Amino acid sequence: MFALAFVVVGIVGCSKHHSSPTAPDVSDLPNTQSDAEQSDADASANDLSSALSYTGPSDQCGNQTAYGNVYPCCTNGGNCTWWAWKRAKEVWGVSLPNWGNPNTWTTYARNAGYTVSSTPAVNTIAVRAYGHVAWVTRIVDSSRVEVSEMNCWGNYGARTWIYNKSYFDAGFIYNKSAASNYYAQYDGKDPIAMGCAGDGVTVAQSNIYRSGAYVGYVELRWSNKCGTNWARTTRKDGRTWEGMVTEVQRANPAKNVRYSASGGYIYGDMVYARDSLARACGSIGASGWYCTAWK
Repeated sequence: MFALAFVVVGIVGCSKHHSSPTAPDVSDLPNTQSDAEQSDADASANDLSSALSYTGPSDQCGNQTAYGNVYPCCTNGGNCTWWAWKRAKEVWGVSLPNWGNPNTWTTYARNAGYTVSSTPAVNTIAVRAYGHVAWVTRIVDSSRVEVSEMNCWGNYGARTWIYNKSYFDAGFIYNKSAASNYYAQYDGKDPIAMGCAGDGVTVAQSNIYRSGAYVGYVELRWSNKCGTNWARTTRKDGRTWEGMVTEVQRANPAKNVRYSASGGYIYGDMVYARDSLARACGSIGASGWYCTAWK
């Protein structure tokens, strides 16, 4: 009984996905697997016969090497936990402990002080509650992520694949040091200079009034690429010689970044806020202080 339990850890739930044996180039794929394909793939994960002959950790898997890997390699030359452990070792520089099967990874991660977020980011571990882990390589758009992965039930070794973000319903595990690094990288930095303005969108807006008259608005801007917010204030009263103020506020950890100038519109520097609420506030001349909702 003890030997069987040891074998199963880190194997159960890396469900088979329909694919050719050769990892496809998915850079131009317009869509992910259908929900029907994913459901059918998950159902096949109950067959453990191909995995049970492996009784311990393996440094080799599918022509890949990961010295000190705490997970076994399945007989098909793949294991999702083995691959996620390898990528964390290579990219984060961390030798993760054995967190068991994929469906327990987020629990162990939180208990160990790692951030688990519903928002994906490059170089995070994507976790599906049913039982699969993968390494995020690219944010395709607001609803899809590209990952690299292995699988006990597929014969493709390591591959790159595009999924709906919602497929990884247990969340995304961030490196412990990632958030502090991102704060240092983005807080107080110009969104244009940092390359974050290109995918910038307005996620909240508040009109600004002076003596009851509409004079402009303040926007909370968001870059999914960078995980940052900044504020932008625009005037509509034509009084471009008067000063304006724009400020972005992050809830946790608390930080405000303010900028003031005259003109038709102004924008301020950023705060990293992928895992925090933020809002934008601003004023135009003697308008008083107006803020957006927290987003």
